Amino acid sequence: MARRDYASKKSHIYKSPRRVIRRDKLRREVAKKRWLVLLKLIVLSGFFICIFYWLFFSPLFMVNNRIEVRNSVAGQGTHEGLNNAIREALSGRVWKVVPRGNFFFIQPNQLAVTLSARTDLRPLIYNLAVVKIWPNKLIITYKSRVAVWRVEMQERLLGGLSEPADISRPTKSQAEKAFISTGQSFLIDAEGVMVLDGSLSTNDQKRSIKIVPIHLVGANIDTKVKWQPGMTVLDRELVSNLAKLLNFWTVADKQGLLGRIDYFEVDSKIKDTVVVVGQGRRVYFNLGNSLQRQINNLSLTLERIGTRKNLLQYIDLRIDSRSYACCNLGVF
Repeated sequence: MARRDYASKKSHIYKSPRRVIRRDKLRREVAKKRWLVLLKLIVLSGFFICIFYWLFFSPLFMVNNRIEVRNSVAGQGTHEGLNNAIREALSGRVWKVVPRGNFFFIQPNQLAVTLSARTDLRPLIYNLAVVKIWPNKLIITYKSRVAVWRVEMQERLLGGLSEPADISRPTKSQAEKAFISTGQSFLIDAEGVMVLDGSLSTNDQKRSIKIVPIHLVGANIDTKVKWQPGMTVLDRELVSNLAKLLNFWTVADKQGLLGRIDYFEVDSKIKDTVVVVGQGRRVYFNLGNSLQRQINNLSLTLERIGTRKNLLQYIDLRIDSRSYACCNLGVF
């Protein structure tokens, strides 16, 4: 019998037995992992939904009830129309989802432009600024346009007043016939911006300006211009000079020498000249020269004329350091 050589066999090498995995157990393991992933997704999604709601829907970041409106000019009171405009601008939703009153969706510059463009507010506003305060507050500052002057559009007729430098002046009755009202009258503020239609109260009649546009001859196009609140009627510098002139006049008239001012005439053809009309006489000023010096010359001229002021037709102060007075008796 042949001898077996066990050393040449590999039967002595250890082999681990094959693991037998049941199919149902494998399915349970896969399903378990899937449910864990789904649970994590649900938790993560809920977390982001909570963050989204907290940021964009939570009252913590809603500014609707914490809006502070301040008037930069003390004593002018509140502006109910502006408050309503702010609530209207912050109402509605962005993308039909997020409220516009949310702190993160409010753009201060855009909101300021939107509110400043509202010409239906009474009084009109300007210099409006919007500041956001974390986390849910708005501070809005503004200025109200206050009516200071009454502008009355006058139309110059053919054969009307000649250049103010001419000595040959029409009489008072002829001067009144040389202009006709276009029926347009409105209020402007200290910057020359139209505020309202109509006229000021009786106490403010002395601060009226009669605008005489030189380009309107006969019955031309002035009545076709549709002036709207917010439009600039007069140059800001011109209105400022008129205010200074009125102030100088008031200070110098403490003794009643200069007399009252009925209105100012501003000719669009002669931009540096303004005419003060009052008590039947006209006084010509040059806005390019010192108004205080011209007021002083006017006072000295009226003192020199004395009791003959009733015969005075006009005084021309536009030549620096000089004054020319025209009376029915001649020129001084």
